[in-house]
Amino acid sequence: METQYTVWDVDSTLTGESLDELARTKLSEEQYQDFAIITKLGMNGEIPFSESLQRRINIIVEARVTVSDLENFAKTIEVAVGVREHIQKLIQENPEQHIVLTGGFRRILLPLLLSIGFVEENVFTNIFTDDGEVITGHDENNLLAQDNGKVQQMTRIMSVDEFTHLNPVANGTSVVGDGGSDKKILTSGLAKTFVHFTGIAGKQNRENIAKDVDDHKDMFASEDHEDTVRILRERQQLPLAAK
Repeated sequence: METQYTVWDVDSTLTGESLDELARTKLSEEQYQDFAIITKLGMNGEIPFSESLQRRINIIVEARVTVSDLENFAKTIEVAVGVREHIQKLIQENPEQHIVLTGGFRRILLPLLLSIGFVEENVFTNIFTDDGEVITGHDENNLLAQDNGKVQQMTRIMSVDEFTHLNPVANGTSVVGDGGSDKKILTSGLAKTFVHFTGIAGKQNRENIAKDVDDHKDMFASEDHEDTVRILRERQQLPLAAK
């Protein structure tokens, strides 16, 4: 059987909304209210993702969030229910076959992702910039900081020697995530299966995606990660995990 890859979103899939949670703990109430409004505008599609990200990072820079703040915050992030019991076991069977594509930030998320079993070289994130002490911005040239970034990053991954053999549809590549950017990997022809995870964000927040799931034979909805793993095993014809 051909090698089959699974591409994972992180925020609202494997954990909560990490940048929002950082903002909640490090910003003033007024700053956080502005941050939350921008987040909502981006999620509703009223402003592009790149603009939403830039404006939120500007607030974090203005608040003088430090590298130490990020490192301490990273230690507090918890995985979603079912990740340790189900997702981690799946990843540990073949770690090299799992890829992370997230708009979240490496300095916050990498320790958690390594603890789940992801291989660092397969983790693609946004990157904060700093002066050694204080956060000064983010890498705006990073594909994941741009509009349609996940599709761009997946396309670039497929051009790397290790992955040039990958025909994502023929090989049965799967995508797991909660948002439209994850679904777009499938609709752009870069995956065979999309699992729409609603266990954190809730289906009511993703009604347009939920409708597509109902109408599309290669899209599936999951409310818990036991179901996520079941769908992946069925679609990729993997053996069931031992109880």
